[in-house]
Amino acid sequence: MVNTTTRAWGSPGRYIQGPGELMRLAVHTKKYGKRIFAVIDEYSVTILKLQKSV
Repeated sequence: MVNTTTRAWGSPGRYIQGPGELMRLAVHTKKYGKRIFAVIDEYSVTILKLQKSV
């Protein structure tokens, strides 16, 4: 039997990774408008909080 289920995948045009890049999120997303929605894990939230307190 042949599986005929259609699937699609969408992703951003660029992938950016590196120290401090989460803090530069506004720079990377500026072209999309003033408000963005980001899905990040608990570890990333912790890192953001630590970087903001420094």
